[in-house]
Amino acid sequence: MNIRAKLVLLVLGMIILISGASSVYFILQAPLMQIDKEREYLDNLVIATMGLQTEINRLDSNSFMVERPKFYAARVKFGEAFKYIQQISYLRKSDMDLADALNIVERLQKLNDEHLSNLVDVYEELYNDAQKLFTFPDKATLRNFYDGTSITNNDSQSKMQAIFNISRFNSFINVLNDSLESSINVIQEQGDVIDKHIKMIQQQSILAALSIIGTLILIIALAALLFANTIAKSVILIANGVRSLAEGDLSVSFSIKTKDEIGQLAGQMNAFIHSLDEALLGIKDAADRNTKVKDQLLDSSERTNRTLHEMRLAVQNVEDQARLLDQRIADTRKTVIDMTSGVEQLDARLSDQIAMVEESTASITQMLATIGNMARLAERDKELADALVKISDEGKEVFSGAFERVEAITEQVDKIEEMITIIDTIAGQTNLLAMNAAIEAAHAGDAGKGFAVVADEIRKLAEASQEGSREIAASVRGIVEAIESAKSGSADTNQAFAEIEEKIKDVSRSVAEISNSLAETNEGGRQILTAMTSLRELSASINQESSNMAQNTRSIEATMEQLDQVAESLRSAMASMGQKNSDMAQVAELTISLAHQLANIGKDLEARISHFKTTCEQDGGEITQGGVCVDTDHPAKATTSAPPSDTLVTDNLEATATLLDV
Repeated sequence: MNIRAKLVLLVLGMIILISGASSVYFILQAPLMQIDKEREYLDNLVIATMGLQTEINRLDSNSFMVERPKFYAARVKFGEAFKYIQQISYLRKSDMDLADALNIVERLQKLNDEHLSNLVDVYEELYNDAQKLFTFPDKATLRNFYDGTSITNNDSQSKMQAIFNISRFNSFINVLNDSLESSINVIQEQGDVIDKHIKMIQQQSILAALSIIGTLILIIALAALLFANTIAKSVILIANGVRSLAEGDLSVSFSIKTKDEIGQLAGQMNAFIHSLDEALLGIKDAADRNTKVKDQLLDSSERTNRTLHEMRLAVQNVEDQARLLDQRIADTRKTVIDMTSGVEQLDARLSDQIAMVEESTASITQMLATIGNMARLAERDKELADALVKISDEGKEVFSGAFERVEAITEQVDKIEEMITIIDTIAGQTNLLAMNAAIEAAHAGDAGKGFAVVADEIRKLAEASQEGSREIAASVRGIVEAIESAKSGSADTNQAFAEIEEKIKDVSRSVAEISNSLAETNEGGRQILTAMTSLRELSASINQESSNMAQNTRSIEATMEQLDQVAESLRSAMASMGQKNSDMAQVAELTISLAHQLANIGKDLEARISHFKTTCEQDGGEITQGGVCVDTDHPAKATTSAPPSDTLVTDNLEATATLLDV
């Protein structure tokens, strides 16, 4: 039976015994309630008797109107109180003296009823006499019959009858008072007897209850003492064993065979000590292995730190090259933007030049028609010759403007050639930078493969930019040659206009000379028209080349954007590599810290384990690697504990591997 069941039985026994004692006490106290109730009947009878006696004594002093109702009410109350006396049964049975006293009271009550009935009859006769003798009979008193005051009827017979009734009334009052007084004395005497009887019953109840409760307390105390003694012995045995266990002696054994919780605790403590003994063997072996792993971990962490330092220097070098590349890309982008702006201006001016050439062609065509008309009408209208001179002057001015624009185009083309030279120089520098980056990537080994790919792409972009600049240079040289040709044609045109002007001036002097001059002028006009047509075609070709140049410039600008993106990717990769390098350095430092902590934990573990004396050591054995206990007296006998726990070492290695992966 376990301790809880024993305690429950003990508590239930205590509750049952206490309940029994309480029941006995209340059973003994039950008659007191009945006695108190019957005693109250006697007290009420005394009160009612004394009240009736008081009202009887007031009959001769109070008026009929005042006292008559009170007297009858007291009589009724007296009769009701006596009825309860007849219901008293326990007191009659418990004591013969009480029964005799109650019988006396009942006999006195019969006598009292008889005297009271006589008194009532006389009192009613007096009331009737008062009706006859007094004007206000309700206000009359019995004393008025004595002194004769307030009597209004002088009937002598009525007076004599009243006096006789007064005499009888006084006699009945005296007799009734004596009887009532005797009843009160008897009841009060019996009340003292009843009080003594009640005290006796109370004392008997208390003594019986105390005897039972004392016996129960003694029984409970003995049972509790026996139960506590049994538990205390087992607890003392366990306490002594635990004290030895706290001192490091694992050879202790708890020999308690009880089937309660303490017996179960002793068995579990024996199993715990056995498990702890085996665990300590494994822990000692694991502590030795932990020391070896700590040394290996420290050596590996130091090598990792050196490698990370070399990687940090390589990443720093690549970052410096990347910053230099960013600066050169920015310079190249600025140059390309300037070149794009110049090409756009050149394109706008070429458009203006084409428009002017178209206007000049139209003017020359009109001029040829005018010269033909002049040849036909020279002899009839000299005024037309003057108009022709004016038109010739306007054409000369137009050609002068066109010549100035051609000069401006020549200047823009020179600037384009300078820009092409700059682009070619930048492309060469970019190619050189890409070669340097590829060399640095080769030095970095596997870590620089990604950067080598980026450097190769940059080199290809630089070569494409250089090739594009060469094509632009060839196109510009073609534009320059066309412009030089246009300049030569413009000079011929100016000379033709001079001859036309001279011929027109001679028209006024000689029609024949004008006719010949007009023929020559017509021929020169056709030559001018041919030259203007060539100039228009050349301008269109220049415009197309300018468009191609703008497209190539935009392509270079897009290439610069791609190169910028590549540089940004390179910066991001270097930043990520630097961050990872820092993380790896932190992991290496953490690994070293963990290794030192592991060493401290191993030392602390060895110090703590040395406090315990295992069963193997108690028997004179030794613990070998692997947690095997070898008996030095009998080497053939070996006890293998539970597999050595490498949990601490494994957990540390797994934590280090996880941090390195991160």
